[in-house]
Amino acid sequence: MSDALDRDSVKDAVELRVTAQRERHRRRPPVLRVLVGAGGFLLSLAGVLLLWAPEFGLPLLVAGLGLLALEFDWAMRARVWTEWRVALLRDRVKRQPALLKIGLPLTLLAVVFAAVWLALVN
Repeated sequence: MSDALDRDSVKDAVELRVTAQRERHRRRPPVLRVLVGAGGFLLSLAGVLLLWAPEFGLPLLVAGLGLLALEFDWAMRARVWTEWRVALLRDRVKRQPALLKIGLPLTLLAVVFAAVWLALVN
């Protein structure tokens, strides 16, 4: 039961923060608001076009969503959901034992190293 309360409180905190940012943005001049909206669409479009390279596409997509969330309700809901899930994931990772936090990336690195080595040898 407390886990559900924690999840809801995290979501409420994220929603309050995003709503406060949106309210500050609403007080800006209309020209700046249009530029922010256009920038959000351009960043989102660039992110979608670069999804084949996630290390470039995903950050652009998230940044574009952040800008669009200042103007559009659908983007605000998507940003709140995304930040809420990231906060829950971050909390879950923090609760893992240190051996797992260190061992898992090292194991993944060893597998990648072995795959590259096998590809170069053959």
